[in-house]
Amino acid sequence: MAGIDLVNLQHGAPGRALAASVAGVIDVTAEGLALDAYADAVAATDLLISVDTLAAHCAGAMGHPVRVALPAMADWRWGRDATTTAWYSSASLFRQAEGRGWDDVVAGLCAVG
Repeated sequence: MAGIDLVNLQHGAPGRALAASVAGVIDVTAEGLALDAYADAVAATDLLISVDTLAAHCAGAMGHPVRVALPAMADWRWGRDATTTAWYSSASLFRQAEGRGWDDVVAGLCAVG
């Protein structure tokens, strides 16, 4: 993915595993971050792509562009089938179809310009 820097914002063991599995990932959480420093790291990105994690909520609360990949049975806060949410005007939601894998969600995330 020429011209794209991947930034790991996932805390803990899952974040360490992700950072170790992808060459060239910028791992800003390796040392642990206070919430204000975490928000600064989110703000330093052009676009955040996330699942329902602190990163997605932080970006949304800041009005930062965020695309959220959601499972078919997402948390009630995301609504049932909308592609946007009243909670965060900067968020676009990409939902897994009932009983299907993540291929369509990833394709949708990649197709949006």
